[in-house]
Amino acid sequence: MKKKYFYLSLLLLFLCILSVDSHATNRGKYTSNLKFIPISSSILPTNEVRILYQDSDGYIWLPTYNGLARYDGYSVVNYGLNDGTNLPFNCYLNVVTEDQDGDLWIAAEKGVFKLHKLTGEIERIGSEKLEPLNATDIFCARNGDIWVGGDRGLFRKRKAEDVFERIDLSSRRLGGVSSIMEDTQGNIWIAACESGLYRYDVGRNKFYTYLDPVLYFSNVVFQDDKQQIWVGTWDRGLVKLKTPYTTGRMQYDRFHRVEGEENTLYDNIVYAIEQDELHRIWVGTRSGLSIMHDENDFYSFENYLPGSEIGELPYNEVSSIQRTHDNQMWISMFGGGVCKIQTENKKFGIDRMETVRRLYNTSSIRSIFYAGNDEYWMGIIGFGMILYNDRTHTCVNYQQHPDFKELPYTSAVDAIIRRKKTGEICFGTYSRGIWLYDEKNHKVRSLNSLTEKKFESDCIHTLMEDSEGNLWIGTRQGVYILDADEQFHKLSEWMSGAELEFLHSRIFDIKEDSERNIWIATNYEGIVRINLQDKTYKRYAVGQKCDVQNIFCLLVDSRGQIWAGSMWNGLSYYDRRQDMFVTITSFSTIENKGITNIVEDSRGKIWITTNNTVLSFTMNDAHVLENINYYAVANEMETFSFNPTSCCLLPEGRLMFGSSHGIRSFMVDRTGYKPSSFPLVFTDFKVHNRSLRSMTPEERQRFSEKDVNYTDEIILEYQDNNFTIEFSLLNYVNPQENMYTYRLEGYDDKEIVVDAQRHFATYNNLPAGTYLFRLKGTNEDGVWGNTERTLKVRILPAPWLTWWAYCLYAIAIVVILYFVFRFLRYKMRMQHEIQIGKLEKQKIQEINHLKLQFFTNITHELMTPLSIILASLENLKSGGDKRTLYTVMTANATRLMRLIQQVLEFRKVESGNLKICVSYGDISSFLRSCAEAFIPLLGKRRQLLSFESAPDIIFGFFDADKLDKIVYNLLSNAAKYTPEDGQICVRAALADEYTLQIDVTNTGELMTQKTIDGLFKRFYEGDYRRHNTIGTGIGLALVKDLVALHHGTIEAFSNEQMGNCFRIMLPVNKETYRQGELDETVTAQRQTAFPVPIYINETEEGNEPDEKTELHPVDYTLLIVDDNEELCMLFSNLLSNYFRVKTAINGRQALEVLQEGGIDLVVSDIMMPEMDGIELCRYIKNKFEYCHIPVILLTAKRAEESQIEGYNSGADGYISKPCNFSLLYAQIMNCLKRQERKGADFRKQVVFEVDKLEYTSLDETFLQRAIDCVNAHLNDVEFDQAEFVSEMGASRTVLTEKLKSLTGLTPSAFVLNVRLTAACKLMDGQSKIRIADLAFAVGFNDPKYFSTCFKKKYGMTPKEYMEQGKA
Repeated sequence: MKKKYFYLSLLLLFLCILSVDSHATNRGKYTSNLKFIPISSSILPTNEVRILYQDSDGYIWLPTYNGLARYDGYSVVNYGLNDGTNLPFNCYLNVVTEDQDGDLWIAAEKGVFKLHKLTGEIERIGSEKLEPLNATDIFCARNGDIWVGGDRGLFRKRKAEDVFERIDLSSRRLGGVSSIMEDTQGNIWIAACESGLYRYDVGRNKFYTYLDPVLYFSNVVFQDDKQQIWVGTWDRGLVKLKTPYTTGRMQYDRFHRVEGEENTLYDNIVYAIEQDELHRIWVGTRSGLSIMHDENDFYSFENYLPGSEIGELPYNEVSSIQRTHDNQMWISMFGGGVCKIQTENKKFGIDRMETVRRLYNTSSIRSIFYAGNDEYWMGIIGFGMILYNDRTHTCVNYQQHPDFKELPYTSAVDAIIRRKKTGEICFGTYSRGIWLYDEKNHKVRSLNSLTEKKFESDCIHTLMEDSEGNLWIGTRQGVYILDADEQFHKLSEWMSGAELEFLHSRIFDIKEDSERNIWIATNYEGIVRINLQDKTYKRYAVGQKCDVQNIFCLLVDSRGQIWAGSMWNGLSYYDRRQDMFVTITSFSTIENKGITNIVEDSRGKIWITTNNTVLSFTMNDAHVLENINYYAVANEMETFSFNPTSCCLLPEGRLMFGSSHGIRSFMVDRTGYKPSSFPLVFTDFKVHNRSLRSMTPEERQRFSEKDVNYTDEIILEYQDNNFTIEFSLLNYVNPQENMYTYRLEGYDDKEIVVDAQRHFATYNNLPAGTYLFRLKGTNEDGVWGNTERTLKVRILPAPWLTWWAYCLYAIAIVVILYFVFRFLRYKMRMQHEIQIGKLEKQKIQEINHLKLQFFTNITHELMTPLSIILASLENLKSGGDKRTLYTVMTANATRLMRLIQQVLEFRKVESGNLKICVSYGDISSFLRSCAEAFIPLLGKRRQLLSFESAPDIIFGFFDADKLDKIVYNLLSNAAKYTPEDGQICVRAALADEYTLQIDVTNTGELMTQKTIDGLFKRFYEGDYRRHNTIGTGIGLALVKDLVALHHGTIEAFSNEQMGNCFRIMLPVNKETYRQGELDETVTAQRQTAFPVPIYINETEEGNEPDEKTELHPVDYTLLIVDDNEELCMLFSNLLSNYFRVKTAINGRQALEVLQEGGIDLVVSDIMMPEMDGIELCRYIKNKFEYCHIPVILLTAKRAEESQIEGYNSGADGYISKPCNFSLLYAQIMNCLKRQERKGADFRKQVVFEVDKLEYTSLDETFLQRAIDCVNAHLNDVEFDQAEFVSEMGASRTVLTEKLKSLTGLTPSAFVLNVRLTAACKLMDGQSKIRIADLAFAVGFNDPKYFSTCFKKKYGMTPKEYMEQGKA
């Protein structure tokens, strides 16, 4: 028996030893190297976070003790805070779940809440639907039912119902529910701490209770991907149910903490359970995080406890674990916030080369060359180069390398390549030329300015070996070639003496294409292509304007396409068809950026780097970029940048780029074209930098009824046109490396690419309109997602720019236009009326003027015969020839009668009272008598008047009185416009059997059509008549009316054959006239209606003027100017008794008479043809030769204005017709006496004061000149009349007449008078002057003659004059 116990003890000891050894082998086996990345607590409402939840949109929801937070990878949106924007929770939140409608249900300390994600509104589930409880868990079943558990038990809300029902045990209420879970079979598992574990069969409506001592403390329930049920207990560890659906005693495996054992569950209080994509069970406990790697191994736990280092677990109580849709693991902690756990290996490698940085204080890589065996030659700024081991992260400086230790120091190596021909590694140094390294023989040789005299620069920027083994060297000062035979050449030698403008330019890169063209990138000379076959070259520039000359890098890809990266103008490719470089402008992220590297990977994809961005793409035959991937480089440091021409393609396909902070590598085979499937969401919409969520519900309704991520359209008022759209790609692995491209259609011309730091788009001052915002995103792999999110943004126009405003404007415009139209029409009507009024006024004024002119003319016409009659009566009183004077008086009385009859006839025509009375008679005889009776009226004009009739005798009906007036007026008009020796003819003929044609023609100036058109107008004044004749202006108008009254017509025309012609067509048959117009009692009409006056010629016998009566001591000659010959004759006869008289019939003729000289006074009528009296007077007064002659005007105008006009023209007298001869004579004598008195006054002056003698300005100037002329020659004895005339610049006659008229002195007497007057002045000034000296001083050569002349003028001798002055 003892032996049996002994063997049993040995067996137990062996098992214990075996267990210890097995546990010892697990130590260090399960290491995940997890990195905990916390979300910044600054964006969380609190660090006390309960159960994490990810909804169907991809958002992570964080229920906290201070509201609900939504996380999108960048920022947090808080709900239920006391900010007035929504219903506040005001309690602790525990769990969040999403129902099938997309709304969130929140289990909280004070019940259940519902968040409508579409609108962002929070709804509290009231007591009428759910009794008050502390809800600790909530979830949505697959059938849409909502389950809630808490301190009051278990509740369910069916999908189609609004009210929660209590689910109780058969015997008691289920209380203290802490966790609810639905398994794959539809059973509901309930964990109630200190109440046990329960399974509820929904189909049978039956509870199964498991009251095991361990399960009694169930706290959380979980089902893994193998449908295994796991239960986390309170202080009893982790339990895996082995018989979960048993109706009896539950069997399970229990995992708990074993003191001192690292690989067991670290803490028995379990808060959360989750499973990752590697099927590992994650357990959140009171003390940290435990991960079970093997469920069959009790000692397979890997525990993470709180630490202080970056990447360690920040807090102990892991309240929940969430596996997101991207298989990223998240944990929340009571008081520790939220952490993201980095579990995947990155597809993009980062080697910050901390070893190098510690040695050299820099890890800026200028060049990379793979030497094999995980070793790289790298150029380091400031320290030359190193040999770096990528596997061990160690390095050796070239000066420590045994093969390079003899080489001098260089600050950097910018280019490293291997020559295929020799196998040497070529190092292009910054200051030591080229080092050529033979690895096999461990030898290094140098090529620089010391070893090669042609080498002008030791600063090497680039190296390239061409297809023939020639090594092309790009330096700071041009290009050199080391050929395959190791001969060194300058490029100018290589190009056979070609003129190369870029010989001394800085060379950044050199490439060779398949056609053996060498492409060279220069600093300021652009791109140079050298053709090695014909030794020619061509230069290219890049940029949209082909003006960029600074090129960093070149690439000739596997398809032969040439690429060029400029310093600041982006990427360009060579277009062979256009023979030019085309700049790529489709991507703003590289536009106007410096391209630092261009390289092609093993799959033919082009990779480029800018300052801090990597871009890969392919290009099709149409030069369209495809398969574009962006790779954002995390900005750990603000100074990060990719170094130029620092890249390397490794044999396994990995790309390495040197940067200012180590190496960035990209595994080409891991960067596929698989599109991203992560949700792309709109996270916020801000108006004037104010989030819609921060607004009250009423304010939000103005913009959208839904949340920005669920709405299709945002409507903004016109003043809200500054807005920001925030967005996110819900990829939580590396959200900082996501990139986005967006475009606002209707505003942006092209897509805008931004990185994760600018996951928003801002637009300011957009005009009203509808815009469509398009958004795409790419994850950290650089693969663009298939999903494009769109959001319509409609900016309403300002109220004054809306359609209804335009309608109002249109209506207003129409109304305004209507009123404007009415106003304009009214204005036009008023203007028209005003215009009509003005025209009427003007017409009235014209008519008044014409009437005034008419009355003036008729007055003149009446006054002239009256003046003749009065003058004849004066002549009769003086004993004139009675027979002649009676004849003159009879003729002028008859003329007065005809004028008065014409006015009366004209008045009758105007009033319509004029009638005709035709009778039968010999018309031709009547017309002949009318013509013959007019012959004496032609007077002295020597005009020939003839009459013709065909046939000689024409009988018919006519009104003799009217026909007489017609013929008289036509003949009177013809006489006015016919020149002297002209012809006037009256022709009568029958146009047909009943129509008489009368033509009155005259020679002279032909009438224009304008004149003809106005002939028959009343008061018409043509240009010729206005300036050449005087008349009433009603004669022809009366003729037309009389012809029309006679049922005839009249017309006027003018031509070279007939001259001016007035043609009258009169009916002579009885039938034409009405009964009241016929007078058959008169048998014949033969006598003309007007008596013929006797014309008295002033040259006829018995009418010669008598000898001038000596009534005045001075002989004077008068000029009488009047267009009426009879009046002119009468005045001549009356005045010839006292003066010599000359006559003229108009102003022109008067000027001719004045030119003959000897005229002392002019008497002129005002109204005359050719030149009227006013114009004649003005001419006389403005003419030097005549300005001294007095002028008296005669006129029928009695108005004061007419008299003022006459005096203003310079007239010396003004007499109105009919004038009294005695008055005329008195005026004449007065003017002559005034003229004579001026001469006497002049002669009496001792001191000449011309301005006091009332001369005209011209006369005053003339006299002063004459006096000055004599005074200038005062002592000149030889100064005589001839010299005086010459000095005055006038003819002797003019000078004599002028002086005679003004001073009454001849020129000789005027000179003598001036000399004597000067002598008086000398004696007044010098009282003791000798007489002889005085005589010589004033131009006398004989003192006795001087004394004689002096005594004759002054009545005393010079001596007596001087003595008188002394007294």
